[in-house]
Amino acid sequence: MPEPHPANRDIIDLVTVAAGQWRLGPAGPVGLDWPALARVAESMGIETDEMFYRKLAIFERAALEAMRRDDN
Repeated sequence: MPEPHPANRDIIDLVTVAAGQWRLGPAGPVGLDWPALARVAESMGIETDEMFYRKLAIFERAALEAMRRDDN
């Protein structure tokens, strides 16, 4: 696995700590539990500003795409 860009380290650290914070539907994960992740981020000292949510959305989309590929 490639080393993440330093600007993304906060998101990687967050989703590593809160790896179980996925919302599930009948077919599996449908998205991250954003309110839960925001609380964990704040407890970790990660600023939950606009850039945080943009990076989280990119991570969420990429992770869901990867999970869907793995299912096929």
